[in-house]
Amino acid sequence: MRKKKEVSLSGRRHKNFSPHNHPIWHPCSQMKDYESFPPLQISNAEGSYLYTQTGKPLIDAISSWWCKPLGHRHPRLHAALLSQSSRFEHVILANTTYDIIEKLSHALLTLNPPMYKVFYSGDGSSAIEIALKMSLQYHAQTTAPHRRTQFAYLKHAYHGENLLSLSISDLNLYKNPFKKLCLENVCLPAHSLLTGRRDPQWNKPLTKDDTTWHAIYETLEQHKETLAGIIIEPIVQGAGGMKIHAPALIDNLRTWSRQYNIHIIADEIMTGLGRTGAPLAMHHSQSTSDITVLMKGLSAGYLPFSAILTTKEIYDAFYDDFETHKAFIHSNTYSGNALGAAVALEALSIYKEQDWFNQVAANEMTLTSILSRVAKKTGVLKEVRGIGWIAAAELRFTPHPTQKSSLPRPALAVFKECAKLGLFIRPLGNTLYLLPPFNISSKTLQTLEAILTQALLNLKNDYPLE
Repeated sequence: MRKKKEVSLSGRRHKNFSPHNHPIWHPCSQMKDYESFPPLQISNAEGSYLYTQTGKPLIDAISSWWCKPLGHRHPRLHAALLSQSSRFEHVILANTTYDIIEKLSHALLTLNPPMYKVFYSGDGSSAIEIALKMSLQYHAQTTAPHRRTQFAYLKHAYHGENLLSLSISDLNLYKNPFKKLCLENVCLPAHSLLTGRRDPQWNKPLTKDDTTWHAIYETLEQHKETLAGIIIEPIVQGAGGMKIHAPALIDNLRTWSRQYNIHIIADEIMTGLGRTGAPLAMHHSQSTSDITVLMKGLSAGYLPFSAILTTKEIYDAFYDDFETHKAFIHSNTYSGNALGAAVALEALSIYKEQDWFNQVAANEMTLTSILSRVAKKTGVLKEVRGIGWIAAAELRFTPHPTQKSSLPRPALAVFKECAKLGLFIRPLGNTLYLLPPFNISSKTLQTLEAILTQALLNLKNDYPLE
């Protein structure tokens, strides 16, 4: 009898796939992992689903790296893209302007007072670098030339993967290979972690008697003469493990920084535009930033399109005769890309018309409740937490004690098992998280919960539990 072909979800034969013959070097991947589980061949995507070549649906539980708050192939966003492409797809933004980019800029400034100007870029790492350069050049051109040349960043911070953004990140997985090239900045001591807005510590102020804040304060004081800014992921730190902190931390950092004219830079790449149940995560606090960076939810995952918003005070430090060399000369080819701007403007309209920010806030226990139930049914999750349309928990699986075990690391095993059952989920180390589109249906969430539960039960006996 002829042996049946072993077919993967992608429609490929496992034994015929080789990473060496595959033309793509995939991001954030150990390519050797693809020997046992080839890349999924996606032929279509719609709403909260990805579809493989064989027609198998996969629930996109992480919004394709957090950038699809309105799901895939949204009809209005698609129409906005096509409409703009019939006029022009891109023109240089230096020395030109156009109606869509002006409308978008006004809308963003209205969303984030007291911001005054918008600078446009592409990917998030580049946008962070622009924000840092703005702050550094501002200080060089005002009262502290060549003195304020450092940034403070939080424990568990992640702000991108170019060299400047790696210099203000605390994740060695990304940083270590390039550490010798990174600039010296200030990593703040660990801060308190919360479970969400229902945590008893959520509304409590941080006083000097709080040991975590005291340690942060002391570190800041040691560097008050050299800091240009403090960069934060407001409320939720994404790649660091979906870690939640109190609004009071932001308020304390803002109060302290204002004394010395040190900037607060809000990295809202993941949290901005509704993901935490507010227009911006900074809105959970009583504070405003000096620079805000938006990206993932801005163009709803259609194009790499980011915005850097800043205040009049910062902008004015650059406004002078050309011969003074005070201009912010940073340039990138696709700054203000017309297709991205058109989609972003339509996305903002959808968020507003359908009241998505308030909807997310009103339903924020939905995802956390799913993980709590999965934890109870499987016994393999702990530290369930969440805010807005984000929920996370820690896997209790530990690596197999025998070095020669053929089992993959737990996070990879969870990814594989979920994918086989129809769920696309990509743990961050031992952190399992849900970050689906806002408009995912209740029925799909029920399916998600069932698949996740079954996948974890299937793996439960393969790994020791801590």
